Amino acid sequence: AGAGGGEPAGTRARVRVLVIDDEPGLHRAIRRVLEYFGCEVTTSSTGEGGLALAASGEYDIILCDIRMPDLDGRELYDRLEREAPAAARRLAFMTGDTISDEIRVFLKATGRPTLAKPFGREQLAAFLRRMGVETA
Repeated sequence: AGAGGGEPAGTRARVRVLVIDDEPGLHRAIRRVLEYFGCEVTTSSTGEGGLALAASGEYDIILCDIRMPDLDGRELYDRLEREAPAAARRLAFMTGDTISDEIRVFLKATGRPTLAKPFGREQLAAFLRRMGVETA
């Protein structure tokens, strides 16, 4: 942690979540659920835009889709590892129902949490709890 005072007694800092996914409908759905749980949400619809935001280090959790057209989740993770390793340690992946062996090996190698799409509110809540976010 850096310099600065703690939160005043009785208040809890809002969890800041960055969602990187090229599907606008998914952004809206995830944002609604995360805001319901009290999170502060920023979204990016491109890997490049998401990388720039993620590297800023302002997020507690970064939820990133694996498959995106411009810069996919693997490339984004690799670049964060080199350029902003602290952000890489806050990254969690979202992935569609079918993942290749290559993606499976990559996910296992990173050790980062993975949330399978499609998911509902309860699955997202359980995932956030695994990431250390209180949802109740």
